[in-house]
Amino acid sequence: MKELNGIPPGINAVDYVVVLDTILNFETILENEDEVSDIIEKTRNFLFSSMKGNLK
Repeated sequence: MKELNGIPPGINAVDYVVVLDTILNFETILENEDEVSDIIEKTRNFLFSSMKGNLK
């Protein structure tokens, strides 16, 4: 991503920061897609196994 040294003229500062933060977080997720998928799968398995135990 190119250097971001300031808020462009005419752009709301809060909107700019929120959008920039969202983009940077999304880039991080995409760069670590395999790790994120693994975490999601482990979380899903944990939650479903916990629910099964509570149903007994």
